[in-house]
Amino acid sequence: MIKNFKDYEDAKNKLEMHNFPKGIVAFGSARIPMNDEHIKEIEEISTVCAKKILSEKKNISFITGGGPSVMTAWLKPAYELGAQTGGMALLLPHEKEEDQLKFCNRETSCILQTFEARKAIMLEYAKCIVIFKGGFGTMDELFEALTLIKTRRIPEIPVFVYPANFYKDVLNFEKFIEAGTIRDDEWSVLKFMNSKQELIDNLFDLINKN
Repeated sequence: MIKNFKDYEDAKNKLEMHNFPKGIVAFGSARIPMNDEHIKEIEEISTVCAKKILSEKKNISFITGGGPSVMTAWLKPAYELGAQTGGMALLLPHEKEEDQLKFCNRETSCILQTFEARKAIMLEYAKCIVIFKGGFGTMDELFEALTLIKTRRIPEIPVFVYPANFYKDVLNFEKFIEAGTIRDDEWSVLKFMNSKQELIDNLFDLINKN
C-alpha cells in the first residue's frame, strides 16, 4: 500500500506527460566506489545496451535511483549516448538534492518522498529488473518485486541477478525450498548469472523482443 499516493501519482503523471517508455530497471548499492570493478562492469553493460537500443530505435528506457555508485553507473553511459533515462531519487537525511539526478533526463526523473512510491513507480515501468551488488535497500527492492510478481500485482518479468556468486553467499533460496516456505517454481523468475556477457546476452534478447 502506498502511504503517499500523491507522491506516486505526481511521478506517474510526469512520466506519462513525456511518453516515457518502460525499460530496464537496475537496483544496487549507493556505496560501492566508482573505481570498483563491479561499477566498471555496470558501465560497460549500460553502454552496450544503450548502443543497441539506439541503433535499433527501440523504445526502451534505463531506470534506477538518482544517486551515486550503481545508480550513476547505470544511468550515466546511457544518458551520455542519448538514450531515454529516468532517475527515481529519494533524499535520505545525509543527502543533498543537488547531488541527485546528475546523469539522467531531468524531465523524466523525479525526487520522491517515500520508498513505497519510489518502488511502485519503478516496478510499474519495468520490462525487466537487474539486481547488482547491494545491501538492505537492494534486498528490500528485490523481495518487493518477487512478492508482487508472486501475488500477480505486477506482470511476471525476468529478474536478472548479477553476480550470482555474491548473492548465492548472501541468499540461500534452496533453504527456503527445503523448509517448505517457498515453492521451487516461485523463484524460477530469478535468473542468476556470473558472466557479464551472459547478462548482456539476456538483456539483448529482451531488447530484441520489444
